This record gives sequence, C-alpha cells and structure tokens, in this order.
Amino acid sequence: MTAVESDVWVFSERRDVALELLAKARELASGLGGVVCALALGTEPEGDSEAFLHHGADRVLSVKSPSLRDSLPEPFSEAIARLASERRPGVLLVGSTKKGKDIAARAAARLQTGVMADCVELRIDSENRQLVVDRPSYGGILTSTEVCTTRPQVATVPPRVFEAATEQQGSPGEVVRVEMELTPPKTRVVGVAPKEAKGVKLEEAEVVVAGGRGVAKKEDFRILQELAHALGGEVGCSSPIAEDLKWLPLERLIGLSGCKVKPKLYVACGISGQAQHVTGMRGSRVVVAVDSNPEAPIFQQSDYFVVGDLYEVIPALTEAFKRILQK
Repeated sequence: MTAVESDVWVFSERRDVALELLAKARELASGLGGVVCALALGTEPEGDSEAFLHHGADRVLSVKSPSLRDSLPEPFSEAIARLASERRPGVLLVGSTKKGKDIAARAAARLQTGVMADCVELRIDSENRQLVVDRPSYGGILTSTEVCTTRPQVATVPPRVFEAATEQQGSPGEVVRVEMELTPPKTRVVGVAPKEAKGVKLEEAEVVVAGGRGVAKKEDFRILQELAHALGGEVGCSSPIAEDLKWLPLERLIGLSGCKVKPKLYVACGISGQAQHVTGMRGSRVVVAVDSNPEAPIFQQSDYFVVGDLYEVIPALTEAFKRILQK
C-alpha cells in the first residue's frame, strides 16, 4: 500500500452519519499511517465542510455542483469515483443509508472494486495493512469477517453503529475545493411529499419500548405506549408486527431490515429475540426483556429479564416508574 493509499475517506449525504464515520476513520487512519479525508458534496457544501473540519477531518474535499441538488445517486457516485481515481485513498467509508447504499455500489463499480456492506465492526490488519470488517450474514444469524483485496476498500456502515466524533477547537485541517463538471442525471425529481412523522425518530430515542408476537392484539400496544410515555421514550416493534400484521408502520420496525437503535434503555416485550431483531438493537446500553417463555433467546441479550405475562408485568412497571418519577 502506497502512502496515498493509506488515507481513509468518509462520505454520507447525512451530516450526522458522516460525523459517526469520522470517529472510526481516525482510528483506522492511525493504523495505516494516513490522514482522514471527508467528502462534502452538494449545492452548498460549505456548512458540511466546516463541520467536518471541527470534528476531526484532516482534509475536506468539497465539490459544489447543481447536479447534486436532488441527491440522486448518479452524480454523487461519479464525483466520488473521479476523486478516488485521482487521489487513491486506501479506504472509503460510506453511510449505509438508503441513498448511501446506492451511491457506494455505483462508485465501487466505476472504480472496479468491491463493497463490504452494512459493517458493524472495522479494524486494520497491521501485518497486511488491510481493512478487515465484520458484518451480519444470513439474516443476522452469523457474523462474517471479510477483506476486500482491491483498492480502495469500500465499506458501508449503518447509522448509529459508532459514536459521533466530538467537536474540536482550532482544527488544523484544510478544505480543498475541487472544480468538477458532473454529468447531469438521467432522472429528475418532480416533487417531494414528506412523510408525516409523529414523535421522535426511533434512531434518536433514548428509551425504546418494543413489542413482538407476544402482544396479542393491535390495540394492546397501548400498554407499551403507556410505559414509553412514562419513560419519555418511543414504541417500536419486531418484524412480524410491521411486515406481516401491519399493526405499526415500517418506520417503527427494529431489526436487520428496519431501524438500528442504540438507546440508553431498551425494553423488549413479548419478543423472542431472533437474530434479525437482535441486529437492530444490539447497541442498546441497557436491555430489559419480558417474555413468558423461559427459553426465549432475547434473555441471552438482556441485562435484566422477567419471565412472565407482559399483560401483568408491563402495567406494573409503568405504575412503578410513575411513582418513582413523581418523587
């Protein structure tokens, strides 16, 4: 690996995700002896550029173009691939958002390299000077360890896997403004209709109360809602509730195919704890589980658990927390 190929690059169309990647990029760059470079791409990239510098980036490559207005994947992947071809980073980390996955795949195809998707752990093999990643496989049943032998090594990382980089004062980094004419995208956005969101996003909630098949009826989720309200939290669910029964919207689904949450407190109610669901909540600081099956796999993932009927346990917990919080 050459000196140039020791640099670690970070990109996400979401600033909060990019800041999470910056923290890990610093660790990886130290192992490779390179610098951390953030990509600020858009019609007004100045704000992101300054934020990245103050959160640990040694260098920011800033590309300003009207083609980047609607966050369509084609111009973003073109810009990333052209920058990488010219400057040859060793590692490229991309936020594994819906748009980010598309952009990473297109950029990697242009660069004739591979993509290691949805990585939950990243480290440097000091002997071979390569990025080594762990990622869920077979619906989260297994964790596979992978290495990409081509350069740059591209990895996508889901939001909330790593803590965001802390703000620093007096950053010595630099912003490099790159002039680039991008090919206009073949598609165009004709309108945007934002979804109506109620409450805090699950990914941002400090307390999450989640229900599974142990909840017998849709209206019984009010029991979980009462506990969440008492704790100042939000309600989520496992895959069957949102995808099969459609009792809650997909935005409330926690798991491999839904949200990845990292709350301070996670309360699992009537959730068996299959690998698909555990993948979405494994970063929770404290996990409490309630299930009537003493052999439920969720207990293996819990800090505290109660073997019992959630229809008795959850209301009792709600009343107990109300009394405590009123004091």
